[in-house]
Amino acid sequence: ANFMDHVPGMVIINRTVPGYESRCVNLDNRFGAALATNHLIQQGHRSIAYIGSTHQIADAMERQQGYMDALTQNGIPVDERLIIQSSPDELGGERAVIELLNQGRKMTGIVCYNDPMAAGALSALVDNDIKVPNQMSVAGFD
Repeated sequence: ANFMDHVPGMVIINRTVPGYESRCVNLDNRFGAALATNHLIQQGHRSIAYIGSTHQIADAMERQQGYMDALTQNGIPVDERLIIQSSPDELGGERAVIELLNQGRKMTGIVCYNDPMAAGALSALVDNDIKVPNQMSVAGFD
């Protein structure tokens, strides 16, 4: 933080430094994930999976919480069996969808922690002859 005193034009991205909040820029991860989930709900989905990141960082926890907030606010029970964690990349998205399908999970929508995971999820759905968006909708948040 003392370094910021000597560099008045410094801006911190994706982190808040106490005392320098006016020079910090952050995403509202919780709100963004809730928006993505609400979009699927507005399309008529009621059984929505969440593919989160295995990285133990605030972004991961906040995005999962936003997903759960949206379900709860719309009167949809949170089904822990539809929440899965994987590596936050394309392969992680593929593996998560395959695991959900192999477990026989019934879902019509998937919210993904990030866009690479969403791309992997789409790939796995196509490989399993699941039509997007006719049979399954996918949203990524980055």
